[in-house]
Amino acid sequence: MPFTMPTTLPVPESAPSALDFSTTAEGAVITGCRPDVTRVTVPEAVDGMPVVGVAEDAFRGHPHLLCVTLPDSVRTIGQGAFRDCPALMRVSAGSGLAEVAAQAFHGCVSLQEVHFPSRPLAAQDAFAACYQLEAAREPVIYR
Repeated sequence: MPFTMPTTLPVPESAPSALDFSTTAEGAVITGCRPDVTRVTVPEAVDGMPVVGVAEDAFRGHPHLLCVTLPDSVRTIGQGAFRDCPALMRVSAGSGLAEVAAQAFHGCVSLQEVHFPSRPLAAQDAFAACYQLEAAREPVIYR
């Protein structure tokens, strides 16, 4: 059977090596990723430590980020973590998410879908200036 080229090219997706992280006593915290990554799937653990959060300003201003999937182990999304990510369209978190900090998604003008099954506490301005946000399947609880 002859080889044929795919009709669409794959988009860069994060692998643990594409993510930057720091460690705390509780586990790993994601601090960013390579600039060419368009889809981030955060693993449950990095170097044997559970991933417990996304750091303040971790992905701030990332120009190509389209979608993010966070595992059940992530409990917090830090202040400004995804602020001003113009291409970000979808965010999905696991059942462990408890807190979404101030301006976490501020200015994500393409954000259309948020899936947070745990109904985390969120700052009043966590989704400010997210003009296309239409479907928060499981709403957050604003503090």
